[in-house]
Amino acid sequence: MKKRKILAAFLSALMVGAAALPVGDAFAEDVPVVTEEENANWKSMTFDQAVADISGEFTWVSGGKSLIYPGYSLNPYFFTIDKSGKIHIIYTSKVETAIKFKEGTVLPYDDIKAAVEAEGMVMPAFRKNGDEYDIIYASSKKAFDYTIELIKACPDVVSIEMHYCLYEDTANSVDVNSFGYNGDMTEDELTAAYPDFEISPNKQDGGFTLSYKGSIENKFEAFRSLDNADGRFKPLYVMTCLALLDPPLYYCNEPMLIDGTLGDANIDGYVDLSDSVMIMQSLANPDKYGITAEKGITAQGKANADTDNDGLTNIDALNIQKSLLGMGDIPIPPKDADIPIVSYEHINFTEKDDHAEIRMNDTTYLNCGVTVPMREVGEEIGEQETALYSGGKEAVTLYRMANYPEEVAVLAKYSDGNDYHVYRNMFYKPATVGEFIDSLNLKENLGFDSVALIEHKPEYKRNNFDPNREKIWEIIFSDRDAETVTENFSMHRPSKAGTYQLEIGCELPLFGKFGFGLTVYENGFVMTNTIDCGTGFYIGEEKAQELISMYAE
Repeated sequence: MKKRKILAAFLSALMVGAAALPVGDAFAEDVPVVTEEENANWKSMTFDQAVADISGEFTWVSGGKSLIYPGYSLNPYFFTIDKSGKIHIIYTSKVETAIKFKEGTVLPYDDIKAAVEAEGMVMPAFRKNGDEYDIIYASSKKAFDYTIELIKACPDVVSIEMHYCLYEDTANSVDVNSFGYNGDMTEDELTAAYPDFEISPNKQDGGFTLSYKGSIENKFEAFRSLDNADGRFKPLYVMTCLALLDPPLYYCNEPMLIDGTLGDANIDGYVDLSDSVMIMQSLANPDKYGITAEKGITAQGKANADTDNDGLTNIDALNIQKSLLGMGDIPIPPKDADIPIVSYEHINFTEKDDHAEIRMNDTTYLNCGVTVPMREVGEEIGEQETALYSGGKEAVTLYRMANYPEEVAVLAKYSDGNDYHVYRNMFYKPATVGEFIDSLNLKENLGFDSVALIEHKPEYKRNNFDPNREKIWEIIFSDRDAETVTENFSMHRPSKAGTYQLEIGCELPLFGKFGFGLTVYENGFVMTNTIDCGTGFYIGEEKAQELISMYAE
């Protein structure tokens, strides 16, 4: 099993409760970045193997593999406890989902996007990576899971694999002695089920706190009684440190098995002699061609190659050879010209690059990390220099966006590529709500993926809901003439927290904006960071109360 080393600095912190971990952009700089050289092999091990290698004999303190998906900011972290009672913090990094289609076919992006959006969710962000499609971001686990199910149903998909890195925080000293619980069990039921824990009401979220009251020697067995692999109990903990980390980095691959092409051992969408060779090589030389080898058989290929449902053997290789000669029962799919070619205009396949920002006409344009199809490309503006993250500058060709003003965003084409990259104006300030809507085409581009109702009185509570897009849009954006506010927001927020405020999670994929929000206050003021410098506007107390009451009742 392969492990590589990384070095990263972590900030000194004193944190209480799981929510106290670093989040957002501040943490992103501290997460280890996997270089192209390090990214060459994802087949080193599985999630279970990596966690066992880190923890030894362990039980879960927090949720496991099921929580991993390509999220935008802080990727999932997990806690395990080993037999000695030591807590291990395991971080994930560089979470991606690699999807492969038959040669000559492509991902039906537009159809999947329409289906996802019809369910009121935001389409995940994709990147074209050689002959694969990578999902590099999803606004929610729900949107990711639904998209994967749609892709699994595509007749030309041959494999779907989750790629990510795991590493243990070896420097921080962490202890977990209590958990939050907000499920269906009553206090008496919790007390009876978990006698090693003291149960008390949790006023903050209306659930319960389970505090461990036993000895360190019994901690492993007590925590195992929680059966917390699904993350039902939320750990509450303290972490303190200032240290450099040098942990092993575990490269993991988790296949999402699909109903693949029978006999297709090398997952290229066909069945030919090379599949028979792959089976025999994987059996004869597993170190070089086995499931953990860099160029070996994959889990999906192994499932495809089991032609008789009796495990992978040389009989499967023989079955393929006989079928190729017309003497077997394996259906042989067509190749090359016989495969239908799907054609459409690709959108939102982002490519990571080293370009940071552009200064033009005393305006700073930030690289959004997304590209657009040709229909969004306007007239050429001229050449300009971009600042590079690695230092220095590079000349690029700028273009206007066909349907958006230059004050909002421009496109850049690099000298070594054919893509048109979106750069947004970090300090764009629309004067009215109507200008705000039209200049960013919010009606088409703005997605709502979540709603959180915050209740401050008589005690703090937070409840999450699925958004009603039509109603939210109707109430918040109905007054096009309302003037916007782009500074001194504190003058317009309630001086003291009212009973409620509504936080609406938003996505603006065309401009590379993910995980931001609209906040509606009871006094009728709306604040949003849709634009980098922030903006706000007044919708009136009546409309604000109407929207809040939709979720408060």
